[in-house]
Amino acid sequence: MKCKTIMENIVSENSTSVFDKKVNAFLKELADDGYYVLEQHFQHTRSSLAVSIIYSTEPRKKEL
Repeated sequence: MKCKTIMENIVSENSTSVFDKKVNAFLKELADDGYYVLEQHFQHTRSSLAVSIIYSTEPRKKEL
């Protein structure tokens, strides 16, 4: 299991769009490389946006 955090400071109206593009590009890269996204944790403050993405080569195991 691995984790990557993507963060973007909010400096203009385009910051959200830049953040979305970075996140989407990373998620596409994970999918292309055969990884499964297990969890995403978003954090938003007045001055920044962040997401921590936990991913693995194995899908999440279902608990019985």
